[in-house]
Amino acid sequence: MKFIDYQSIAASTCLTESYCPEYLRPELLCEAGEINGQISKVVRKDHDIDVACPLIAKEIGDVLWTASMWALLKGINVEGLALVRYSAYPPNISISYMEEVAADIMIDASIFRMTPSRTQLEALLRRLEILANAIGYSMHQIALMNQDKLSWRKEEGKIQGAGDVR
Repeated sequence: MKFIDYQSIAASTCLTESYCPEYLRPELLCEAGEINGQISKVVRKDHDIDVACPLIAKEIGDVLWTASMWALLKGINVEGLALVRYSAYPPNISISYMEEVAADIMIDASIFRMTPSRTQLEALLRRLEILANAIGYSMHQIALMNQDKLSWRKEEGKIQGAGDVR
């Protein structure tokens, strides 16, 4: 899937009130933090890794959505960026590896929110892809899952609200 195609679909689910720096800057870090939150729940044994991986995948999708809206708002040229259909690596479901990559996602998200550029977006997307691959997903799968979730929420009038299950 081309990133620009995903971005177009994502934009169709963005509320007018959300399409602004005041929302997107902190939201990017919030969503990146939720990836880390899911990993911490595995560490404290709230759920096991088999439950966590799909939840982490959903959070990766939320970071992808927020980054795509931030890139759109900032006018970053995303032509040629792709969300790879296949995992580049076999899964590596090691908690310490996931923690390391998730921490790096926080750093990349922080840099991208402050100095948005194509280079910074590519770095964030690459790190998201590494984590997605580690839990057995491709970025293409993540984008499709996120698209399905947001399309359903839009149809149901539940784009705005709190919680993952609306």
